[in-house]
Amino acid sequence: RVLEISPQATEANLALGALYREQSRIGHATQQYELAAQSLYRAGKIRDSLRAEQAIVDMSPDSIARRIKLAELYSKENMYSDAAREFSAAAAFLHSSGRLEDYAKVAERLLFHAPQSLEAIKELSRYYLKSGDAVRALTRLQGGFKVDSKDPEILELLAETFLVLGKNDKSVAVFKELARIYTERGALAAARSIYQRVATIDTNDADAKSALQSGVPRTPQSTSGPLQEKLFNSPMPQTMPSGT
Repeated sequence: RVLEISPQATEANLALGALYREQSRIGHATQQYELAAQSLYRAGKIRDSLRAEQAIVDMSPDSIARRIKLAELYSKENMYSDAAREFSAAAAFLHSSGRLEDYAKVAERLLFHAPQSLEAIKELSRYYLKSGDAVRALTRLQGGFKVDSKDPEILELLAETFLVLGKNDKSVAVFKELARIYTERGALAAARSIYQRVATIDTNDADAKSALQSGVPRTPQSTSGPLQEKLFNSPMPQTMPSGT
């Protein structure tokens, strides 16, 4: 009745949308939230308009195109944490659906807004490695190493990437750092397994020989500082442009 009298009563659209949502009348709810979003946008209330758009997305979590559009709108308003949340949800859906090329594009947008997201870095790096793009994988893993230089998955992926790129010396350096970390944490079987990998890459490596002969990997002094200089002797790569 309010909307019949005053079609521009945005609060009535929002209230009616919420009631329809409670009744699981998603189509009707979406219509009301869309009307509210449009009205709020015209009034210059951009963030309120985005809340209405968020309500629509929350009701239709599989509507990936709409979720990505919302994420970009958040980005435009410099609401980076909100944008990252929506990009993350879209990326997870695309990955689980096997739409990996689309997943990679959305994951790049996620990392543009949340560059410290280690899980996204790992998953995207695995995708690039499987796709034969080790250079891009290295770019992402370099950022991951900067976030956490002791993360075992980051280190293992980094070592594998260097192997693909033919940088065996760097691969060995990373594997040995990983073995050191496992040894420090008491995971001696894991450390021994890593030294076995080192021995297959460099049969003359003294640390690998010693560890495998004694059966008890030693714990050398941490080399994370010098290691970073050795691995990345060029400036940190810049975050990929938003259009990537």
